[in-house]
Amino acid sequence: MPEAKVIRAVLTGGAVTLATATAQAQLFVWGGAVVTNPPPFTTNVVSLATGDYHVVAMLADRSVVTWGYNSFAQTNTPPDAYPTMAVGGAEINSFSVRTDGTLMIWGRQFFSGGRTNIPPEATNIVAVSAGAGGDHGLVLRADGKVIDWGSQNYSGLLTNIPHDVRDIVAVAAGSHYAMALRSDGRVFAWGSGGQTNVPAAATNVIAIAAGYNHSAALKADGRVVTWGYLEFASGSITPPSSATNITDLNCGGVHIMALRRDGKLVAWGNGAIGQLDTPAAATNLTFVAGTGQASLAIAGSGPPVFYGPSIQRTVASGRTAFLRLQASGQYPISYQWSFMGTNVPNATNSFLAVTNALPPKAGYYTLSASNALGTTERTNLLLQVEPVIIYAQPQSQSTYVGNNVTLSTTALGLPPFTYQWLFNGNAITGATNSTLVLSNIQMNASGGYSVVISNSLGSATSSVGIVSVAPLLITSQPKAIVLFPGGVANFNVSVQSASSVSYQWRWNGNALSGATNNSLVISNLQSVQAGNYDVVLANALVTTNSSVATLSLSPVAAWGNNSWGQTNVPASATNIVRIRAGTATSAAFTGDARMLYWGLNSSSMSDNIPNDLSDIVDFAINSLNTIGLRSNGQVSVWGYSGSTFSNVPPDLTNVVAVAAGQDYFLTLKSDGSIVAWGGNSYGQTNVPLGLTNVISIDAFDLNSLALTSEGKVVAWGYYSWGSGLTNVPSSLSNVVAVAAGSLVSAALTSDGNAVVWGDTFGNPQIIPAAATNLVMIDAGTRAVTALRDDGTVLVWGAVNSPLTNLPAGLANVTAISAGEYIDLALVGEEQNQPVFTVSQPTYSLIGFEVTVPTRSGRVYRLEYKNSLSDSNWFALPLVAGTGQARVLTDPSATNVQRRFYRVRQW
Repeated sequence: MPEAKVIRAVLTGGAVTLATATAQAQLFVWGGAVVTNPPPFTTNVVSLATGDYHVVAMLADRSVVTWGYNSFAQTNTPPDAYPTMAVGGAEINSFSVRTDGTLMIWGRQFFSGGRTNIPPEATNIVAVSAGAGGDHGLVLRADGKVIDWGSQNYSGLLTNIPHDVRDIVAVAAGSHYAMALRSDGRVFAWGSGGQTNVPAAATNVIAIAAGYNHSAALKADGRVVTWGYLEFASGSITPPSSATNITDLNCGGVHIMALRRDGKLVAWGNGAIGQLDTPAAATNLTFVAGTGQASLAIAGSGPPVFYGPSIQRTVASGRTAFLRLQASGQYPISYQWSFMGTNVPNATNSFLAVTNALPPKAGYYTLSASNALGTTERTNLLLQVEPVIIYAQPQSQSTYVGNNVTLSTTALGLPPFTYQWLFNGNAITGATNSTLVLSNIQMNASGGYSVVISNSLGSATSSVGIVSVAPLLITSQPKAIVLFPGGVANFNVSVQSASSVSYQWRWNGNALSGATNNSLVISNLQSVQAGNYDVVLANALVTTNSSVATLSLSPVAAWGNNSWGQTNVPASATNIVRIRAGTATSAAFTGDARMLYWGLNSSSMSDNIPNDLSDIVDFAINSLNTIGLRSNGQVSVWGYSGSTFSNVPPDLTNVVAVAAGQDYFLTLKSDGSIVAWGGNSYGQTNVPLGLTNVISIDAFDLNSLALTSEGKVVAWGYYSWGSGLTNVPSSLSNVVAVAAGSLVSAALTSDGNAVVWGDTFGNPQIIPAAATNLVMIDAGTRAVTALRDDGTVLVWGAVNSPLTNLPAGLANVTAISAGEYIDLALVGEEQNQPVFTVSQPTYSLIGFEVTVPTRSGRVYRLEYKNSLSDSNWFALPLVAGTGQARVLTDPSATNVQRRFYRVRQW
């Protein structure tokens, strides 16, 4: 194939904007520079899909080309990914729907049972979409059924597909929500957030698109309807006045692109890095797409080519059916629809609205596309018309004796309808309405209920809904609790009953005095209170027990966002030595050399753990991998083996500290130098030249920090919306610890105070007055977490965040770790810690000093009191660990008769 050549390059918004052309077609790419250099063999592109930072292209010969960010092998296209008829992209995955209807996925393995593990029912696929920045896959089958899988994040919401979602013709997935377009032009959305609130104006829709957290729908009249919001970005999703006569649309992470009938592009939303600056040469376009930070468009060439599959349409009688198929080729392209060999009058768009669809209008439709170079036809566009389609089926439900139960159904079709309800297959006398009410229900009413709905054209029978009747219905059982010492445990049970209910809570089978409410609260939890709890319930008809819930103690406290279960500390989290909070995963290392993970990707993180972890002295995690520091100065990496950062540099030795970013690792060597490897799309592994004498490092997301022995902080890396993370305050000095976050960074000074810089949302730089005598600090996304020397924890900077809701009873904390909207704390003394021995105590005219072996990333403090009977220790300034022995000094010890000292480490 001819080699690609750059035909235009301009500097826009601080990023290079490139437009690339081939001899057979023109591919334009502009905005985020990660994807602006397609491979030279990317010719004759007919369709595009995008991930956050990579592109998946389908060529006219049904092959697949990928390029861009590749830290998770998402652009390593497998040889059996084609021939393809549709492509898709996700955060760090790529998809190909092969011509036999099978799905191929490559890139990041999220977790066991995750997105790359295709469910067995995902067959005969005709379309695919995936969550931009999310972790779920969404496919459309040829029979109009939608399958959503792979997410532990909002999994119940995403996999609980609404009953109306059938006879679907298009799907689109956002970060944590999904959209589907039905044959009759109705849009459905489910999952999390306001993006699921489809506006009333979104009717007669022919195409849909989703960004991170915003949605767009193209109406048959050529107008665009939008809803949702632009995550982490400024800009408006409201369509501009120029967004008329639109024929196709797509969404980037934080922007929207709409293709006009005249082949021009209209783009709006956030254009911080040039993704809205359409090249002047980008005209006569036939396809548009967007990544998280870039825009792409195709100016077709050659005769028309239909690049999408033929998707069957099924509608209820009397409804409007929308048939649509796009063609690529040299502009302009004209269309003509025909049915049964006869052209449909005025049907000259890429879509056809079949109004008042009745059985005579069912059958195969043909779409002809023509340009100056030729004509092509697609003849197998099937429209089926059902007399009645039941969308809302009778739902199974459990109830209690004496309650009233209502069963209902919703159907579409040509009215009027008649109804007949059935119980266990037999007609119920007089039950001829759209709803069935069962009053004062008794045990003998348990069974299966269904309904037959008819009109003048035919009938349909609903599925069977099972009604289960119990004397007393437990609607919510007590749940197992894992809690830290001193915390507050709360067991609850919920019941429904026609008569009053009594309660008696039990511990290990023994009744608890006074515990006779529907809840049981245990304050200031101690280890002796662990065990099994249940409750005996009784009403006028029955006495029964709830299920047993186990109360376990762990020294780990976790709070914040729990969408992935990252705050659900496992009962096995005992004897904990180290804790780490990651993007959506929590981890702990035990004194008996076990690694524990919980939350997103926990199973992938557990892959390839070395057999022997007994000499691990510290560790760090990112979204997929763990790096462990061994006592001999070497490191081991385990977890997902497909990442580019899982391979440790072969000559890496003498390491004293480790840190983990989104897709890379930092290590600090004993000579004060840094070794980094992994993804480098934004310079996160470009250690600044001349950086020496480093004593501490940290990393999070794409943000890297280093602290030198002179107390200087150095920052490098990048955050896509420009939050100023690398703008270290010029006045910053006397730093003993640094903390890298996703949107904010923080430093701890020797006098126990904090300095914060970066994103201003939530005002994390406004440090609370209580943030004094700090001994440890960490940063997450927009929040800062700090530990005081009295064992209390502070969190600030997060607006309306569960991070600021500290767990009740949290005290005596010895270590903290902040992740993405999650915090961990270690309560009580760290167990099985290596004993460090102070040496060379010296008293002279200049004071008292003692030598202590230190670890990089830790802080130390010398404390004293003048008498063992004194209740308080006097604290001296904090000192940063370096991985070497350090001298701690008390200059005030001159001319004193006696003092008692201790050294503390955090």
